[in-house]
Amino acid sequence: MTTGSPQQARDNEAWARTHNAEYLDGAIAASPTQIGNPAATIFTSGSLTAFQQSEPFLKYLAGNSPYLGEQVSAASSTELAFLSYLFGSYIGFFHAARILESDGLRVDAFGSMISHVSQVVGDVIKYESEVIQSETYDNPQSSVNMCMTTVDLLMEQAREAGINKEFPMFAHGLFKKALNAGYGHEELGALIKVLR
Repeated sequence: MTTGSPQQARDNEAWARTHNAEYLDGAIAASPTQIGNPAATIFTSGSLTAFQQSEPFLKYLAGNSPYLGEQVSAASSTELAFLSYLFGSYIGFFHAARILESDGLRVDAFGSMISHVSQVVGDVIKYESEVIQSETYDNPQSSVNMCMTTVDLLMEQAREAGINKEFPMFAHGLFKKALNAGYGHEELGALIKVLR
């Protein structure tokens, strides 16, 4: 149970098999203080036998310990996907903090507000995940064109306030590629086509 790459999980499983051992890969998606909490998460994948033997102990460590199947790399890929989302959120939040600081507003009050709207944000992410999985980018709720307006405003605010603009510049670059590729009238999830 450690953060690792999908290939490391495959290598570990291969090593375990050479020693006639069952291998279960685990990835902890919780901070140390959250371990033991019913909401703490440990992703697992690999040997079903090993999971079934370990499940009571795993549930003691983390109430949410989903088994993601026998594809041993699934836990590490899922954790890295989770961390990508988390770190992207961190960077967006830190830029948000600079926006607030530049206007003399409280960062902690904004953090509390984000905590209260987290379910709404989660619903939006769930919607975009379904758009990407089904490749249905037409009839957008939020088009790339519409969201580009916000990215332009982030760039303008950073310039006006004289704050670091690396985050909006990164976003602007991706959006510009999407527009140049003709995805402007598609759902925001169409940005994944640029990343592909």
